[in-house]
Parts: sequence; structure tokens; C-alpha cells
Amino acid sequence: MSDRLVIDDLDTASIALRGEIDAHTAPSLEAHFESLPPGTGDVTIDMSEVTFMDSSGLRILIEVDQRFGDVARRLVVRNPSHAVIRLFDVTGLADHFTILR
Repeated sequence: MSDRLVIDDLDTASIALRGEIDAHTAPSLEAHFESLPPGTGDVTIDMSEVTFMDSSGLRILIEVDQRFGDVARRLVVRNPSHAVIRLFDVTGLADHFTILR
């Protein structure tokens, strides 16, 4: 785990992210998603404390969302920070994700 991104497991299907998601920290996030136990149902990511996210983080969210869709899971973004919302809006992907505010 990078010192610029903290990943907290809230339970087996919920995580909270704090810090920056970029090319340096994205591999840690990707590895974390790969380590989640298999199953069905929602996986929730609290992104209220994400201070920066670039296309590296966006790529991982898209890939995870697609992979979950293949196995009847859903990626839910909870409380996205301004930085996350802005990236979703700029890329036109705001409607791609399930977002709870």
C-alpha cells in the first residue's frame, strides 16, 4: 500500500479510500480489488476522502465494474469527493457508475 493512498476494509464488501489515486497508487487499489473474496452483491467504495484521481484510477474502476458485472456483482461508489465527481463528469462517465451521495 502506498503512503499516498490508504485502503480501509470496512467489511468484506465495503472499502474506504483516502488520498490520491494515480499511476503510482493504482496498482495497490487494483491488487486490493483482486483480493476480494468471490461472491455476489454490491461492493461499496467510500470515496469521500479521495483528494485526487486520474485516468489510472478511473481505468481500474471501469475494469472492476465490468468484471463484477460479469459475475452478478455491482460496484457502488459512495460519497465521491469533488475530485472524483469532476473526473466522472469530464470523462462523461458519471452515468456509468452507481453513485450514492
